[in-house]
Amino acid sequence: MAEMVYSVVMALDSVKITADIELGGLDQLLNMQMCRRVMENAGQQPEIVIATGLIEGTDGTGAKMSKSKGNYVGLAFEPKDVFGKLMSAADRLLPSYLRALTELLDPEIDLLMQLMADRKIHPMGVKTLLASDVTAAVHGIDQADAARAGFTAQFSAKRFSDTPDLPPSRWPSTPTRLSRSCSPRSAGLFPAWDRSGGSPRGAACAWSLKCPAMNRK
Repeated sequence: MAEMVYSVVMALDSVKITADIELGGLDQLLNMQMCRRVMENAGQQPEIVIATGLIEGTDGTGAKMSKSKGNYVGLAFEPKDVFGKLMSAADRLLPSYLRALTELLDPEIDLLMQLMADRKIHPMGVKTLLASDVTAAVHGIDQADAARAGFTAQFSAKRFSDTPDLPPSRWPSTPTRLSRSCSPRSAGLFPAWDRSGGSPRGAACAWSLKCPAMNRK
């Protein structure tokens, strides 16, 4: 009975607040469709439904990220806990986490994964980029820098960003972004590109994890 009633009760929430848009995971798609039906029966304009792919939990078991399972990164976590939780995630989660949680484009992520597979950059460096980016989005750049510094000091004597610079021949042949600049928000991994798709503007940001935004001195 609970399963039968659940979607209707969920729909009444949408009716109560006269929702315009509901955002949820793909596992909630049918329930959100019920919300639209109940809103229409109540004489309201049915809400717009946006369903997103599920994010796998940090424990690497294949289960979705869930507070009840303890395999999640909470928005209310302290900066060091956001950073640390993401650093503890399995390497295989990096592609999906980068796509879901950062502003990097697919060509950028694909190139990162290829370089990691070719052992041109260390997985820990890419994971540091992910953790820095998400922590900065939630708590700000300064807090992300402090969390990264604290993590590095606690767990490694070697800087995770110590990876070889990439020569220009290894830069993407097509523009991945029109106006990306070397900024702490993106951890500075990708330089800005001109509109013709030529060479990067701003040679100060070598295409590597040695960007000043990632490795301030």
